[in-house]
Amino acid sequence: FFQLKLEFHSTVEVYNQLLDEQAKQLDTYIQNGKLILHVSTEQDILDINKINFNKGLEFTDRAVYFQAKRLNGLVLSGDNLLRNFCIMQQLEVRGILWVFDRLDENMILEKHILIAKLKILMNNNSWLPIKDCEDRLDKWSNL
Repeated sequence: FFQLKLEFHSTVEVYNQLLDEQAKQLDTYIQNGKLILHVSTEQDILDINKINFNKGLEFTDRAVYFQAKRLNGLVLSGDNLLRNFCIMQQLEVRGILWVFDRLDENMILEKHILIAKLKILMNNNSWLPIKDCEDRLDKWSNL
């Protein structure tokens, strides 16, 4: 993932929600500058609270939107409330399948590894769009 030629940003709020094991995996990328963590300042919090967010969006999601908008970036999320809000605000939002596509296009992972990883993800995440996943599995299997 971090081999993609993209700039990766997140927020301390997201980082603080991770399990210890997940956070430890990201620490290396934070230390080497591949992942930039943003800390919400008091002014950021005031500005975030001025935005008319949909009900149900947690502060963590609001901070992600705020930073992405400030950086003119895109949001990478599978959270439907956040995705829908970004779409309403015309902020580009992508999901895990977009990441798989970038890993494929940039030849970072071989097809058989992409297939194996997507199958694992499909078994653990019922929220994935099955047809889109199957289309990718078929495409990667037939090459």
